[in-house]
Amino acid sequence: MEIINRYVYAVVRRLPQKQRDDIANELRVLVEDMVEERTQEGVSTDEIVEEVLMELGSPKQLADKYRGSKRYLIGPDYFESYFSINKIVLLAVSIALGVVFAIETIINPLEILDHFIGLIVSIFTIVPSSIGWITIVFVLIEHLGVIKGEDVNLEKDWHPSNLPPVPNEKKQIKQSEPIFGIIFLIFLIVAFTVSNQYIGVYLVNDNEFSTIPFFHKGSLSAYLPIIVIVLGLLIMKEIFKLVLGRWTIKLAFYNLITNVITFAFVGWIMVNSSVWNPNFMDEMVQAGIVESGSEGYQAIKLIWEIGTQWTIIIFMLSLLWDVGVGFFKARKK
Repeated sequence: MEIINRYVYAVVRRLPQKQRDDIANELRVLVEDMVEERTQEGVSTDEIVEEVLMELGSPKQLADKYRGSKRYLIGPDYFESYFSINKIVLLAVSIALGVVFAIETIINPLEILDHFIGLIVSIFTIVPSSIGWITIVFVLIEHLGVIKGEDVNLEKDWHPSNLPPVPNEKKQIKQSEPIFGIIFLIFLIVAFTVSNQYIGVYLVNDNEFSTIPFFHKGSLSAYLPIIVIVLGLLIMKEIFKLVLGRWTIKLAFYNLITNVITFAFVGWIMVNSSVWNPNFMDEMVQAGIVESGSEGYQAIKLIWEIGTQWTIIIFMLSLLWDVGVGFFKARKK
């Protein structure tokens, strides 16, 4: 029955992923057996099912019994997601910082000790701040009901008729999507804050490595606080998507807000083109890659100009597309 499926879904989505299938089957059999035992002539099956579900209690209460745990700063409903996201972020930060350390060592091996000290300092600054940011997000989710409006209604006036429907598969968010998003955004934060000078063209000359950066370090540094805040908001959005597991109107509106903020910031950068390295072509000439005024020079210059413009335009269009997809999926029945 649909009402039983709703109840089972409402219970197991609060449980660890690896336990969900077994408990879903067990709970479904339990409910069906209890209904069968109470079936009487002249009594509606729907009424019996409702009575059984009321006896079992609200989905949250039953999930607590299966877990054998109570409420904490970050309660059991979200602790598995909290723990998983921390592991993902720590892994992404470790890999990103390791890559930066490797690049720095290859380009300037004589200063490996300084690079190692910089790695340690970065670990002890980025890792605690990342964990702190994630904790704040989950505290908001847990205690302020940031994304759990329908759960609040279930706990205040629990009744089987209030159970939300099992989400349409097209509304559900695959775990791989927000996980990839979190990892990508962490890499961007590390790249912009720790190693933006290494985002560019890599050169090898007489067994020595060097780079021609895409960005103007001085101009980019002025934007860094805003960049980190915007990327933090986008990470928060991915966390909400991972925890909720489905598109809702509430999530779609949060997605709209974060994307509008990002769109405005990127548009501001687009107007102020000084964020790009103004000496990029001159440095290409000095490195001997092209000759000034040659056909190759003109071709690379055209690619550089079009590339810097269209990178931002495509990114902004992707933000608009993401908003549209979010609302489209949230409105699906």
